[in-house]
Amino acid sequence: MTLDKKYAFLFLVGVPYLAGLIPETKVGPLTIHGERLFMLIFAALFFLKLINKRFVIKISKVTIWLLAFNLYSFLNRVVQDTLKLPEVIEYSLPILFLLYIDNLEFEKKDHQAFTKMLTIVAIGTFIASAIQLFIDPFFYSGGTPEAIEHIKHYKVADGIYRNNSLYRGIGANEGAIAMGYLSVYFLFLNFHEYKKKYLILTGILFFSVFVIFAKYCWLMFLIGLFYFLFFKYPKSRITLFILGFCLLFVIYFIVGDMLVQSSVYQNRVAADTYVGRTESTGIFFERFFMRKPIFGFGVSSWEFPEYLKLYYIGIHVGHFDILFKGGTIGIILLFGFLYQIYRKGSIIKRKTGNPIFHVFVINYIIINATAVFIPISYYGYHFMLFYLVLYYKIYIVQDEKPD
Repeated sequence: MTLDKKYAFLFLVGVPYLAGLIPETKVGPLTIHGERLFMLIFAALFFLKLINKRFVIKISKVTIWLLAFNLYSFLNRVVQDTLKLPEVIEYSLPILFLLYIDNLEFEKKDHQAFTKMLTIVAIGTFIASAIQLFIDPFFYSGGTPEAIEHIKHYKVADGIYRNNSLYRGIGANEGAIAMGYLSVYFLFLNFHEYKKKYLILTGILFFSVFVIFAKYCWLMFLIGLFYFLFFKYPKSRITLFILGFCLLFVIYFIVGDMLVQSSVYQNRVAADTYVGRTESTGIFFERFFMRKPIFGFGVSSWEFPEYLKLYYIGIHVGHFDILFKGGTIGIILLFGFLYQIYRKGSIIKRKTGNPIFHVFVINYIIINATAVFIPISYYGYHFMLFYLVLYYKIYIVQDEKPD
């Protein structure tokens, strides 16, 4: 295995286990934290590869569309506002990461290596979640007072916090997105044939997904499970629907009262968190959209003083915040990027039957309908895009080559 490929696999384990333990460092106006350090190493290695290959590189349509979206967002910000160095880095690093992965060559044993790396992550995720729930809620938090206070902010019930597992030191939402996609990844390793170890890994990840107490993370797993069953058992869809209905009936009439009265339900399910989504969106369409429908305002609603005077937070729906920031052009470019992933996933599904990359796109769209996780700067997005490139090159490109 080449050095550049070794680093790509090291990244899969390094970010969850180490990134939260690396202290933040200021380099001029730029803050270097653990995850950003891993991504900067990708950037440095890519430029070395670029020089070594005499500036002849491969670039996928997925990368081209993300480049178009980020470049447009960058220029729109420059024209309508001011741009700071950290934002330049945020726009650049996902592109360099994808270019790096685009220019790696993979073989079938690399899929096994990829799974082994994520198995290490899955086991660590489960252990850390269990410790945070049953022993020490501040375990693996990075240890800073700021991190401890941030955890306390997400208290679910007496003695129970949102358990962000290995990702607590790099961010609560990093954990939810990562665990959601990890659970989907190991679930779909059983798509063609059930394997005991992958069922066990899916089970322990379901535990971590549940105890993070993030509704969109629960939804990610449920959407993955629906797709898994729907496409794995096409002749049994009516039966599955009936069984699902019976399960909901049992939950509602037998354990419904107990669940409704629990602190977890009251604080994480029944809480009126939807109000922030509807009210913030309503203000956008009533007061702002028609003022700049094509190009938007160049900046997020979360940074726009005029908007924040009307509401205490920015738009709490990612797609509408992009519409605020980049207008119709911005949202078209974003969905062009997602379409390229869906299109490549469709080719994979036709060839192998596996719809996992459709789940990737649908989950991305749904979680950004409830929150603002648009930037491709989350670990969960990174390893799923890595998996897309690896899977496509192994099972589509190489299988089509003549012997």
